[in-house]
Amino acid sequence: MKLPCSDRYNTVALNDPQGDGWLVWAMAATNDPKAVVIGGHYRFTISKDGRNIQQGDALSRACMTLTRPALRDATEQGVFVSQLVALTPVETHLFASLEYKLPLFVGTLDGKTWKIDQGQVSEVESDAPGVDGFNARIHAGYEENCQSLLSKPTDGALKYFTGSSMKVIELTEHDNKFTLDTP
Repeated sequence: MKLPCSDRYNTVALNDPQGDGWLVWAMAATNDPKAVVIGGHYRFTISKDGRNIQQGDALSRACMTLTRPALRDATEQGVFVSQLVALTPVETHLFASLEYKLPLFVGTLDGKTWKIDQGQVSEVESDAPGVDGFNARIHAGYEENCQSLLSKPTDGALKYFTGSSMKVIELTEHDNKFTLDTP
């Protein structure tokens, strides 16, 4: 492992369904009941005799441990993370959702948002209702950068200039009306 993310790791070994060797996961672990470990996991492809590592894959680009807040009179709606090593959630996202008994929303670099809940993985559309759609729209809003193009008659000719930058998705999340402020 190039970057250990914990002083504790749990391991899981299974027969490799695509080869004759083994798949071994090294899962960053903790004893802290408030911690949710999302990153720092690895998958290794091991030879049939168990003596050689044929391939090692980091399943995240960084260590990531989140802290569950102490919520009173509220329901935990899930956790949102960005996935940088694949265009879909990886198996450790499914493991985390099951282990911590909470929905996990995963945003990928292609702009998609995925929901993992109770062992099910599904893509979330931006117009989905409730917390699902909210997470998809927030993820889409990270990359959004809008700028207005304005025109103004000056000296008998129409001149064009750019207005201020804005994030329309964020501005309209809780208000259906969008208003463009112009100088």
